[in-house]
Amino acid sequence: ISQEITYQSILLISFGCIVTLTAFAAFLHGHDICPQKCMMKRVDDVSWTAVLSFALQMWDFFSDLNLSLFIWTQNDLSNIIVLIAGMGTTAFTVIPYVAN
Repeated sequence: ISQEITYQSILLISFGCIVTLTAFAAFLHGHDICPQKCMMKRVDDVSWTAVLSFALQMWDFFSDLNLSLFIWTQNDLSNIIVLIAGMGTTAFTVIPYVAN
């Protein structure tokens, strides 16, 4: 199966890499590895796992959004299964964020 690399995929992967690097820096800072080497003063308790969970949540949201857009741009929306899949993916993407 060949897949075309889109700008959305590149943007999503870049975002994930940047957030992962930020989490790694927070991990180093939280375990007093970086403050000693960089002469930085520790000011709070760093929750580096929160950065990773934020990245995972954003990855999940954007992939769901990408799937919804892909389904709704298909030419065979007259097929009832494709139509139900489009409504389902849109509902399960929008409802949790509206309810929150």
